Amino acid sequence: MDAKATARKRALAARDAIPAADRAARSQDVCQRLANQVLRSAAYGSALTVAVYAAMRSEVDLGAFIRALYAANAQVCFPVMVPNPQQNAGERSVMAFFSVPEGRYATARATVLRYPLRVFDPAALAQLGLAPVEPSAFDAVAVPLVAFDDANRRLGYGGGNYDRFLPHLRKSCQVIGVAFREQRMPRVPCEPHDLPLDSVMVG
Repeated sequence: MDAKATARKRALAARDAIPAADRAARSQDVCQRLANQVLRSAAYGSALTVAVYAAMRSEVDLGAFIRALYAANAQVCFPVMVPNPQQNAGERSVMAFFSVPEGRYATARATVLRYPLRVFDPAALAQLGLAPVEPSAFDAVAVPLVAFDDANRRLGYGGGNYDRFLPHLRKSCQVIGVAFREQRMPRVPCEPHDLPLDSVMVG
């Protein structure tokens, strides 16, 4: 097992071991701090475009942050796997972000967001009211992760989706990792293409 796989297994076990009630309380705290940080720029009158994620398994639950974004009239976007239009490098699918209006959120959660690895037809997403959003449009991105270190290096799940996505963001975009303190390690094993995050919000 290579260094990344070993680190991934250890960090996921530590995260899974956090009691559910503790995870919920700490997720709420993370959401409050995320809202305070991200929504500061909303005071200038322009609606924000923010990328979030639907928590799976024992990830930090961003539900309260998502509700705060909708309350601030932000454009809230989620990652969805779609067919790769270029079919290059043997990759049959790619991660893209889709705007989910508040009125479509409950339906999207039940039909799309609960299946983070399923590949969806963009036409079917359009019928649900979900619209694609280019990386250059984002003001902030909350990034899920498996492990992190004090240099804000991130270890993901191994699919490389965020590694391909993050370089296309504007330099002014806030890129914030989200994790529990149990996921911190002394040094995340990384490769030259692995980009550090701007910060990590730790619960």
